[in-house]
Amino acid sequence: MNPSRPEEGFSLTEVVLALGVMAFGLVSLVGGLSSSLQSQTVAERDTRLAGISQRILSEYRAQSFDLLLEGRDAASAALVSPRYFTAEGEPLPAGGDPGPAAYYSCEMVRAIDAATQSPVNGAANLLNVRMTLRWPFQSATLSGNHTRVIDATVARY
Repeated sequence: MNPSRPEEGFSLTEVVLALGVMAFGLVSLVGGLSSSLQSQTVAERDTRLAGISQRILSEYRAQSFDLLLEGRDAASAALVSPRYFTAEGEPLPAGGDPGPAAYYSCEMVRAIDAATQSPVNGAANLLNVRMTLRWPFQSATLSGNHTRVIDATVARY
């Protein structure tokens, strides 16, 4: 060895310090990815729920307002049979057993908004719709029952 020549390479202290900094960075990165994935899953589900509710409201708005009110008075609310949707938010055929493809169920309650009825002829002008979405409808792998309630209004045009 030549005493005038400096040592080359890293000391054990430098290597341990570098590995510690790198491990801290990797742990932070993995924690951030986990949180990001969970947020993405919640956002996707909320988007599906919004899509389901918009689909139902679009169907209601496409119908004649008087048909939506048929057979009800201001004091009564009508429960509409539940609708079922796949995990992707696509509707399943109405009526009967929804089958194993059903992931979301949506129960709708329609009620006349009495405050908006015409004082002259008693005709209703607003219909309040409460959609109760539940998931998972049928699932052996997911536990728990989650619920989201969405309130909306359909107006007479």
